Amino acid sequence: IDVTSKDVRTAGPTALTSSSSVLGAHTGAMYCTAFAPNDSMIATGGKDKAVNLWSVQGKRLQKLASLSGHKRSINDVAFSPADRIVASASNDGTVKVWSLHNFTCAETLQTDKAAAYQLGFFSNGQQLAVATGQGLLRIWAIAAAECVSVIEAHDERIWALSVIESKDSLLFLTGGADAHMVCTEDYTDEKAAALRSQEGSEARSADPRCADEHCSMASSGAHSEPVAVRRFAPTE
Repeated sequence: IDVTSKDVRTAGPTALTSSSSVLGAHTGAMYCTAFAPNDSMIATGGKDKAVNLWSVQGKRLQKLASLSGHKRSINDVAFSPADRIVASASNDGTVKVWSLHNFTCAETLQTDKAAAYQLGFFSNGQQLAVATGQGLLRIWAIAAAECVSVIEAHDERIWALSVIESKDSLLFLTGGADAHMVCTEDYTDEKAAALRSQEGSEARSADPRCADEHCSMASSGAHSEPVAVRRFAPTE
């Protein structure tokens, strides 16, 4: 396998082969990467507190910008599926939204004592889910720069987050340091009422994996509808 290693701090772009590496992508460890929806750009974040942006043209990689503003390392980066913005989550407790037009910080959505670990855009890029070190899942409306909901998903920090969105449903799947997997789902008012009526009976015990038989109803603010939170633990 032909492996090409070049320092991107040199003037020329890096030619990507079947297996390539880039020296000096960050100063120190690199913790996260993300591809833009059109595959033309890569965002990376690391211990050096920077969000680096890279242009991908065929098999060539060119550094576009290094975005600074975070005070601690970067845990996650995510591109909006619709707008030309990228978000970054940091150990400093902030979530920043960066413009891809002028490479400046457009908004600081979250300022928290606990680290922000994972990000997930949904609703065609209009909203952003943020997983935190306090076990909370915060839902942000991008345009208003407003936190519309806080969901107590875990007892400890959230290490993993996936947003599964379809025409008829919206799921937030999280994994935490408490060894639980939590699925938070938006429901219609009718279905939420049905679930409430079943609490304490079959709704909480239908799945044998449900370790603590926990099913709670709350408002996520994502679609202004109730949500159900189900917590699962591994079985032997």
